[in-house]
Amino acid sequence: MSGFDDVVRAAALGARNRPLAAASLSAPVAAALSGADGAERVLEAVAAHAAARRAVVPVATATALDLPARPTPVIDSGPADVLTRIMALDHRQDELIVRVLRLVRRRGLRLPPMLLNRAAIALSGDDLDEVVALMDERDRAVFALDGRWADRIRRFAQRNAPPDPTQWEDGDAQDRADYLARLRRTDPDAARALLADGAWLKARAPEREQILAALATGLGPADEELLEARLDDRAEAVRDRAAQLLGRLPSSALIARAEALAKRHVVVTRRVLRAPAVELHGIEMTDALARDRYPAKAHRTSASLARVEEVIARIPTWRWPDLAGISAAELATARTRCDGQKADLRVPLARAATTWHDGELAAALADLRASSAPAELFSPLDAVDLFGLLDEPRREALLHRLIAAKRYNDVVACTLRWPPELTAQQSRLFARALIAVTGPGTYISNPRWWGVLPARCAPDALDEVLAILRAAPPDTLGDLRAQTVITALELRRELLELTDRTDQEAP
Repeated sequence: MSGFDDVVRAAALGARNRPLAAASLSAPVAAALSGADGAERVLEAVAAHAAARRAVVPVATATALDLPARPTPVIDSGPADVLTRIMALDHRQDELIVRVLRLVRRRGLRLPPMLLNRAAIALSGDDLDEVVALMDERDRAVFALDGRWADRIRRFAQRNAPPDPTQWEDGDAQDRADYLARLRRTDPDAARALLADGAWLKARAPEREQILAALATGLGPADEELLEARLDDRAEAVRDRAAQLLGRLPSSALIARAEALAKRHVVVTRRVLRAPAVELHGIEMTDALARDRYPAKAHRTSASLARVEEVIARIPTWRWPDLAGISAAELATARTRCDGQKADLRVPLARAATTWHDGELAAALADLRASSAPAELFSPLDAVDLFGLLDEPRREALLHRLIAAKRYNDVVACTLRWPPELTAQQSRLFARALIAVTGPGTYISNPRWWGVLPARCAPDALDEVLAILRAAPPDTLGDLRAQTVITALELRRELLELTDRTDQEAP
């Protein structure tokens, strides 16, 4: 029995019944005792053991690594210091951090280990691939000791290597989906042939859904037969995915069935001096509609109207003149009723504009949004998607209207869709938008927004943008978020001064 076991027995049975002899203790513990006996000796022994345990440094299991040398030089101390300060800012600057990492990689350099680790902590999601891209073989060997990083490093290497058939034969669900997607980029027919034997249909539902989702890469009419069959899959997620992909094939039977429904349930009356009138006839549920994944229930409206809206969301926008005698944009502004009640088609038409990349319809919907009540109709996500379809003059005009109307959440949602590289004019407009939405009582739910301008500002406009922000009202300048943006822009400018401008301007 160990000395500590004797202490436990004495404490449990009582020092009077089980006296603790100093001789039964280890020499260091016995030496630490004051000479007391009885219960006091037991308590002192417990304290001595506890102190001894705290003093022992645990020894990790050693792992032998055959680490390669480091042929790649590290970045200079100046850019390293700028990156360190960017990562220490109060509001995250993920885009700017990623920009710096890409700059380092383009210059054939690497980060020192401690800074690489800080970048790994600062970023999240897909941005972590930028950290992996900067790692040399030595870094990857060390990071791969963590299972989460090992998987990310492995998948990163797979994405940048030729498709390996063993991934399809022996890989997990994600490996098989990744392999299929990569093969689809170069040989869609060969990728489709892998699915012809139906063996993948024996997999669990999540894997079947992942494999089906990979068909989005290189999607074409030849995929329709396979996707149509998956509308009868035993798993709801697979059926939903099949309908989603078929809805992106304008010549598919699913779209043809939607057009047939539109002819029966969307009735347009042309009027000479007024906008067209549209009468929607609700659609009752059938087994065929359930198979095509039309909603059985609805929260915002009646289920029969929700199915009509789903029809409208699916139809290619350029087909409406032949189907109903009016354009999709006219449909958005038409006086619309369903079963005697006022109806609004802007939400399903926003989905259609996004699916079919219709800039004209997006512009019409954006104009309607800017003039409607803030709480109406579109979610911020809808606004973002529509904004991304607008040409530059329309983007700027819409932003001016939203700022004037104090539609701040819409301003934020839209500006998130600015291109990765802003022009000087866009940079100035973004700076004024930032001032407009920053100040007492404003709340911006998306933290990414505070990093857009520092990362994307046109290099030639940096000084002017900083001047615009510094001239903002005191209430704005007193906001920590605005101060963070100003500091991040200053650091961006400092980085420009330390590096080649052409490096900075590259995407």
